[in-house]
Amino acid sequence: MRYSFSEQLKSKKHPKYKNVYIVNAYGKTFHVQHYLNENCEHKGEWTILEVNGDKHEWVDTVCGKAVALIRIKQLYENKENEMRNQTPWTSDKEEKAQDHKLLEMSKLLEDYLEHKFDVITDSDWFEDLVEEKLTKILEERKDA
Repeated sequence: MRYSFSEQLKSKKHPKYKNVYIVNAYGKTFHVQHYLNENCEHKGEWTILEVNGDKHEWVDTVCGKAVALIRIKQLYENKENEMRNQTPWTSDKEEKAQDHKLLEMSKLLEDYLEHKFDVITDSDWFEDLVEEKLTKILEERKDA
């Protein structure tokens, strides 16, 4: 999908830091800045950071400032689509989000246990063990 950013995403230079641009979009603040390699050289890569108060959370590293602006737009649209497709137990509230995580973890655990159970019950030694036990039970019933 092509994006036109001439009016949608504007960046301005950070008043304090060199090579850092501020992007205010979608109710969030992002810093788009030069990515410096181990020799402190800029090779065309830009880092996107989401600013939450004093915290800066890394979002992505891309080639080119324009691509960074496109990436912010893509991320926002993906998050917006996720919010539209939320299941009833997900929300912005911490408790419900935690419940959703627990449900996901319990589903993963259930899948893991089912797989292990299938591995055990589909094996030859298990079949032999069941046959041996059933034979023993049937013999006990005949003798009784």
